[in-house]
Amino acid sequence: MGTKWRARLSQSLLAGVVLVALVPAVSAAEEQANSAPPGVVPALQNWTGGTGRLVLSSGSRVVVPVGASAGLKDLAGQVAADVAAMTTLHPPVVIGTAAAGDIALRVDSQADFGSAKPQLRPEAYRLSVGTKVEIVGGSDKGAYYGSRSLLQAVVASPDHVSLPVGSAVDYPDYAVRGFMLDVGRRFFTPEYIQAQLRWMGWLKMNTLQIHLNDNGFASHYDNDYAKTPAAFRLASTNPAFAGLAAKDGLLYVVPFANYCHGQGLDGSYIFNSWAPHIFGGTNNLTAQDPNLLGAMPAVWNDQTWVDYTELQVHGLIEKSFAALAQKMWSPTAGGTDYAAFLAKVATVGQGPGTVYLPDTITRQVTPGDLAQGRSATASSSEVSTLGAANAVDGFETTRWASAYSDNQWLQVDLGSAKTFTSARLNWEGAYGKDYDIQTSNDGATWTTVAQRRGRTSAGLDTLTFPAAIARYVRMKGITRGTAYGYSLYSMQIHA
Repeated sequence: MGTKWRARLSQSLLAGVVLVALVPAVSAAEEQANSAPPGVVPALQNWTGGTGRLVLSSGSRVVVPVGASAGLKDLAGQVAADVAAMTTLHPPVVIGTAAAGDIALRVDSQADFGSAKPQLRPEAYRLSVGTKVEIVGGSDKGAYYGSRSLLQAVVASPDHVSLPVGSAVDYPDYAVRGFMLDVGRRFFTPEYIQAQLRWMGWLKMNTLQIHLNDNGFASHYDNDYAKTPAAFRLASTNPAFAGLAAKDGLLYVVPFANYCHGQGLDGSYIFNSWAPHIFGGTNNLTAQDPNLLGAMPAVWNDQTWVDYTELQVHGLIEKSFAALAQKMWSPTAGGTDYAAFLAKVATVGQGPGTVYLPDTITRQVTPGDLAQGRSATASSSEVSTLGAANAVDGFETTRWASAYSDNQWLQVDLGSAKTFTSARLNWEGAYGKDYDIQTSNDGATWTTVAQRRGRTSAGLDTLTFPAAIARYVRMKGITRGTAYGYSLYSMQIHA
């Protein structure tokens, strides 16, 4: 396995967006209790809601105390720049005492960070929103993460300038929240890496590992991997690593390679069923095992002969990246509603400085789609997290998947009898080969209005038919296209 370089995300590179000063926006009569925490990603560990909201003001300042470290001053400058980039405000940076409407950044390693592990206190922070905003980090890192949460709260507000009064105590459960990218066998531009770092910081991830080189180019060396240089040394003189360098030609083993998927990891499964301590079967550890540092999902570009771009890689990563970040920060704080979690991800986006990376996780409000948001049922679901509702939730990153048999169906209740002329199916890799579109007014007696026979690939399929009037519509599977079941990202019904 090629040489690896671990880079801790630097404060100067990552300090991407953040706070701004706030002033009261509502009267006492209009104030409401803020029981629900701000919709930030990863979700906050602890939130105590106050009443009312604050709004950002043209008079807001980013304030650091006298004697602040150079790192905290740099963060304040980056915060001010990012606020200017993401809002209409241009807050100045001030050294001194924060006033009403200001944002105060400071570091206090002895502050109360709740249940944060002692070794993780430097990454913990307190966020208080009252007459002013105060972020107290266990170190500059903690202050940086607090700034991510505040700015996300502002972005997620209905008017994009207000945020709820209240206080948060937030901290990671794991020390290593990382990502490994194989650049040894696929070129990635500096713009991609820089945007990736910004995105990781936005999600409070802290470790980027670059797989710099490998011996994936045997075609240049007589198709003999034994002759192919990789600029690394397998053997080690350190007894602690004895046995890691195989002598039988098997250069490395990727742990749990069965988790990998050519269409990206399944975000729904990650969110509902995975955590850093879950390795499968008897290999599972207890949650927050003291010997478990964290997790680092990886992209391996082993197939050097396949033509794909760095942005296509991003498209695969994006589907599950926020769910991975949530589980590495806190496996439980994000809740169990994946659709609600995706809605938060879509709202906060990928953060400042990431324009190079397409942001495709958005709820698709498709005009004329009679099925979106309606009640959906199915003959079966492969697992509970791949239920029928995923096909009508408006997200093209969630999916329904059936049991592994031919005679399966997905049904949508339109609420009342509607007139429609087409069904648009977006198949995942487990596509249907032969299937019918059927309608019903009682959910019991069905009429076939369209057929598909001999389909050979995943992707979009639009079936048109004479105008039908019905309350229920279903895809009735006849023959699967693969050994798996049927799997749909979406089923749309159009007039």
